[in-house]
Amino acid sequence: FEYLGDSECTLQNLDIDDTDMNNERLHLLCELGLAKNSSLTDLCISRNNNISIGGLRGFNAVFQSCHSVLKSICIGPIDDEIALLFSGFLSQDSMVEGLSSSSSSDYTADVKITQAGIEAFAKTLHNDASIMATYNSNHTLTRLYFSGSEELHADYLEKSLYLNAHYIPSYVARLKILKSHFTGREEDNLKPLFDMPMELLSSAISWIGRADYNENDMKDSKTLMYQLIRRMPSLFDSIAKVKRKRTKQSKVSDYFLLMVGTE
Repeated sequence: FEYLGDSECTLQNLDIDDTDMNNERLHLLCELGLAKNSSLTDLCISRNNNISIGGLRGFNAVFQSCHSVLKSICIGPIDDEIALLFSGFLSQDSMVEGLSSSSSSDYTADVKITQAGIEAFAKTLHNDASIMATYNSNHTLTRLYFSGSEELHADYLEKSLYLNAHYIPSYVARLKILKSHFTGREEDNLKPLFDMPMELLSSAISWIGRADYNENDMKDSKTLMYQLIRRMPSLFDSIAKVKRKRTKQSKVSDYFLLMVGTE
């Protein structure tokens, strides 16, 4: 395990499928090896019946590491509790592109992921709770496959994986935001702008007006821009009257990250 953490290690693929790996060894692998490794891109630890969620929590060190370059992870089998664990890991990750699971070596022991687990991953890929939550969603994961879950589906999941696979993260973030927060009623679409600092409104308008890739994006942008221009007098009225509860500094940083950070 320590060899993996050595700066001289050049290993790119590690397959320890169907071995005697257990929770304790997995923790050591994660902490002494994977968290310090900067060459390994593909890891398979599936079909190890002695690994439980307790051992898989060791991956926290890997996902928090600035050294890890893992792009594909295969575990298994997976249930809803493990799905929640890894969807949480992936919500903070911008490197991993694929996550999968396979059946255990003892097929009768398999515990299947259910709709709740699938929806946890869908929310990680597209959290529509707020504009910032959508912006901070995962825009790099492109592949999810779990043995036995072929019939399960969730809102946003397939669409998000497709977008992540075909476009750069900054564009994916922009498109998810437009779809989730600016394609409803006109009044709802413009609410985020009413409470925006005046000095950043021009950046927001520029961000709305961009259409970098396809006509669908252009259509959403033009619709929102038309609504904005139509309501411009009332928009500036609302901005002038709004009572800000947060400090000017915190508001500027939030919107600067959203509007300028996606360039």
